[in-house]
Amino acid sequence: MEEQQHSEQEKNTTSGIAKVLAGKGLSGRLFSVFSDKLLYWLLLATAFLLPIFFIPGNFIAPEFAKMIFLEALVFVSVFVWGMGRLREGVVEIPKSWLFLVALLLLVQFVVAAMVSPAPLVSFIGSGYDLGTVNSLTVLFLLMFLVSISFVTRDRILQLYAALFFSGVIMMAYHLLRYFFGADVLDFGMFTSAVSTPVGKWNDFAVLVGAITMLTLTASHFFPKGTLLRVLAPVLFVVCLFFLLLIDFTTLWVILFVLSGLLVAFAVYEKSHGGPQDTKEGDAAHRPLSFAGRLFHRLPVLPVLLLLISFIYGSGIAAISWGENN
Repeated sequence: MEEQQHSEQEKNTTSGIAKVLAGKGLSGRLFSVFSDKLLYWLLLATAFLLPIFFIPGNFIAPEFAKMIFLEALVFVSVFVWGMGRLREGVVEIPKSWLFLVALLLLVQFVVAAMVSPAPLVSFIGSGYDLGTVNSLTVLFLLMFLVSISFVTRDRILQLYAALFFSGVIMMAYHLLRYFFGADVLDFGMFTSAVSTPVGKWNDFAVLVGAITMLTLTASHFFPKGTLLRVLAPVLFVVCLFFLLLIDFTTLWVILFVLSGLLVAFAVYEKSHGGPQDTKEGDAAHRPLSFAGRLFHRLPVLPVLLLLISFIYGSGIAAISWGENN
């Protein structure tokens, strides 16, 4: 009888120790919440700091510095996420075809690198090449962490806001250099007008294009307050200035597709369950023609971007009209 009681006490003691080690108590839940919050802020910091991060001087190229910075933040985020999951004892994997395709693509790159004539180059490359196993692994982990951390509408909006403010800082930086000279805020490394902390000149164009689409989607899907009504056109004009200045053909094609989808969605939304097109005076009872209804449903800024991206993406802007060959 005494032996049975002694064994039960040992079992309870062992169970209590296991719970403490696994973090099943209140402290474990608090640690799990803390790790999730820390992971969230780390990813927000990554989204905000990555475009503007660089190391002053000519010792490290901006692309290489960004890759080191991204790898450090991603691996710290993975560690924080792993500690939180160890405390909970539960690991949740996103159930998505996109995640599965990305995982299979990563496995394919690993196998291809192992059988390549130069495996070390295929795995690491020069340190910041996007086609290596190293960079693809970092991007895959980043995609995984973002997919499990930003699952609510508010968090997704905050992620967009981090990217948005980072892009605005970069555009303000280049506007200063455009009006006051390339030697302003060169930090000893950005000595030409096309030098940018983002990376290459086309990389900056991609960032501006992303800010453009964020501005258009925000002005369409969110309530149009006074600040948004004033800020959206101003930002659109500034972004359009840089897009025309850089004139990246591939980006124009992408913007044409995205703006076209936004215009089509806006027309579909207003034609299915939207409010009446006109509500004031006799106009509320006046039937509109098909062209009038279509024009009334078109969003101005996305349509303008659609037309400009078509002109520049198709090469029409480069045609010399009326000149003799």
